[in-house]
Parts: sequence; C-alpha cells; structure tokens
Amino acid sequence: MKQVLLFLGPTIMIFFGLQVMSSVPITFLLFYGWLFAVPFVDMIVLKRNTWRDTFRQMGLGTNRHNMYHGILTGLLFFLTIILAGYFFHSLLFDKDDLQNLLVQWDFSGNLVVWLILADSGIIAVYLLFLK
Repeated sequence: MKQVLLFLGPTIMIFFGLQVMSSVPITFLLFYGWLFAVPFVDMIVLKRNTWRDTFRQMGLGTNRHNMYHGILTGLLFFLTIILAGYFFHSLLFDKDDLQNLLVQWDFSGNLVVWLILADSGIIAVYLLFLK
C-alpha cells in the first residue's frame, strides 16, 4: 500500500492542483513539494538522520560532478522538448483548445513569464543539485 501511495502521489497532486484548485502555480507547488517532501520526511522522520546527512544524501551538497551532470541533463532534455515541439506540434496540439484551457487555468496575461521562469528555476535547481 505504501508503494502505491508513493507511486500515485505525484498524479494525485497534479489532479488536486488542476482539477480541484484550478491553478497551475499551485499545481507546480504541490507536485514539486511532493517530490521534495517524501524523501526528506523519510530520511528525517523514519530513518532519523541528521539534517546535514539528509541534505547530503538528497544531493543538495554542491560538487562539480552534480553540476556537470545537471547541466548536461538539463540541456539534453531542453533540446529534446524543443525539437519534439518544433516537429510534432501540429500533430499533437490543437492551438485553440489549448489557449482556451490556459485562460481557464489563469495561465495567461502578464504573469505567464514569471510562472514559466519560476518553474524553470525549480527544474534547474533540481537538476543541478539533486542529480
């Protein structure tokens, strides 16, 4: 049962954020909060590790190997997403439906750039420091 909860947790967070709360920023917070909180609680509460050991085991200690690995992985996935979007966007997405859905989720207007930058920053930190 524990494994099922851990497996379905991110999906449940996305469901609550988008369907129940109808907010993309809250969805980002719930999803990434789950990804950070589960191993953190496991190490601090269940395994009773010290804070220092926990942060080191989670990969939050800085070293060059983590940074190189994170930057290369981030660039690889960035290029993959951009190229896939470029070549397959007309086959995968209906532009009018997507624009209407983004307006319903309040993912439009002047704050969109800040939401994208915040999400990119979270992903960059994750890739740089958490391997």
